[in-house]
Amino acid sequence: MKIYQPLVLLLCFFLLPFLAKGQVIPPKITCVNKLIDGSLELAWIKEDPNISGTTCGNTFSAYEIYKSNNPDGPFVSLITINDQEQLTYIDTEYDGSTTYYYIVKRCGNQVSNPSAMASSENPEPPIIEKIDVLTDELVEIVFSPSIATEAFGYLIYGLEPNRVSFSPRDTVLIDDLIWNGTFFVYYDSLATPGLFPEAYNIASFDECFSNQTAIEVGNTSTVEHKSVHLTITNSDCESEFELEWTAYQGWGSELVEYEVNVVDTTVVPPVKEVVATVPASQNTYDYTLPQEKRSACFTVIARGANGQRSNSNSVCASLTATNGPEYIYLKNITVDGDNAVILDWNIDIDNPITLLSIIRGTKDSLQLGFLTDVLGPYTENMQYLDMQTETDKFPYFYRLQHTDECNRQFRSTYGSTIYLRGRDQFNQTNGLEWSPFELTYSTLIQYDIYRSVGESNDFEFVQSITGVNNTNFQDVLTDVEQAPSYCYYIEATYELNLPGEPTETLTSRSNIFCIQQTARVFLPNAFTPNEAANNVFKPKLLFENDENYSMVVFNRWGKVVFKTSVPSEGWDGTVEGVMAPQGAYAYSITMQTDSGYMLERKGTVLLIR
Repeated sequence: MKIYQPLVLLLCFFLLPFLAKGQVIPPKITCVNKLIDGSLELAWIKEDPNISGTTCGNTFSAYEIYKSNNPDGPFVSLITINDQEQLTYIDTEYDGSTTYYYIVKRCGNQVSNPSAMASSENPEPPIIEKIDVLTDELVEIVFSPSIATEAFGYLIYGLEPNRVSFSPRDTVLIDDLIWNGTFFVYYDSLATPGLFPEAYNIASFDECFSNQTAIEVGNTSTVEHKSVHLTITNSDCESEFELEWTAYQGWGSELVEYEVNVVDTTVVPPVKEVVATVPASQNTYDYTLPQEKRSACFTVIARGANGQRSNSNSVCASLTATNGPEYIYLKNITVDGDNAVILDWNIDIDNPITLLSIIRGTKDSLQLGFLTDVLGPYTENMQYLDMQTETDKFPYFYRLQHTDECNRQFRSTYGSTIYLRGRDQFNQTNGLEWSPFELTYSTLIQYDIYRSVGESNDFEFVQSITGVNNTNFQDVLTDVEQAPSYCYYIEATYELNLPGEPTETLTSRSNIFCIQQTARVFLPNAFTPNEAANNVFKPKLLFENDENYSMVVFNRWGKVVFKTSVPSEGWDGTVEGVMAPQGAYAYSITMQTDSGYMLERKGTVLLIR
């Protein structure tokens, strides 16, 4: 049934000489219902609640029903009903063509305006804006309201199991729909978009709709909408997935493109990453899994010219014929006292292990090369000692790598050694710096610094440092015995939070790095043999070495006046027991440092009498 406003009817109404305009409220036609036997039933209420005026009360005379095959008339009287409580009438002369009706009400000498005109046709259907797959069992339908004012609700049509014909899926009243400010929103919980593409049409109905026969419902939406349905195939020994999807139907030429998304389902809500955008004419895409991945989830989003977006179902796929571990987690990488590296890891042993290898590099976690194969038997917790290292020269980056029967490689988490280095800063301090601790799923707590005097293994704690960016330290040596060398190592304390495992607190050591203290010579520029102090010319040596030590003193003519190879001996200002005259004397001092470097100092000293 279609309802029409009474503007045109007024013109026709005034042509009826026996009617006089009054203040009586007209009836309101609620529906015009086609019956199965071919007749047509009108239903109305006594007054239109949207029009102000007066009611009949006890002065009611009659309802007068008029009909025409043209909305512009002429209208002829169909019947006069004198019973105020009769609110329906069956037009048995209805011939199946489009027919228009209106009703007036007589109250004594007053006559109401005509009611809003209604037709025998059903309400206009709504327009579907989009359908959107929310889950594999839920579809959202967004549609505009019907333009028919008598629309009382909507009949949702969905595809039958044969995926060809439509049948009613739900009847919903307007008052029960969600209104988002622009459109109605309906959720179909009976849908199975994970199995098939879902398609929908919607029809409007008025208050006469009894939900008994489809003849009572108007035409469905002129354009059906069908969801995007995604499927994935891949061969046994290829890491390439072939995505294929059905086209979104309903937007016509306004369908612009499709987005291909990889979905991270390990977080809530899932996070989508766009990996490709393809034109609307394309419905396939080949995706290659990253080397470290075994599976991935996907969705395809249709995009319209006006900003519409419609999701497909979500599909997850994995490498089909692989027989490898689901996870390999590095737990610890540490350097032992011999500067070798100890690796600890957890591995899934519920799946067969084909070939397990260790890969290693000295630049970063991406540039790794083959180190060795790990032979069975395999256990959940494993360890390997890498003695082919120079941890005092490089940091080492590690991963475990599994190669399955299809020659596909799956890599573990990664980590690296702490690389410590340092230098003598010539001010009784040693400067230390190290590469940051790195291990997937770990959180650094602190660095602890340890030191030994000389190259012994008697290390003592020096200081703790917090903060992942604090990777240097100045070690002041004033309170420590002056020794020719000091050795150090760094120990990182961290929490390890592997998926599905309890938190562990572990430590990782750096290499041992020894700093040779550079020998230094301090010389006076004058001495006084006859005084109580400063009466012997002798250098003050820091980190002295008796081997290959020599000090020679010359007079102004180049004659040797003093010579010794003992660092503790000095010149007392005499030559063969006779006091040398006051004046300037040249000297030459050489000493070999612990590192093998020959240290030489030359100059003059003033002998004062």
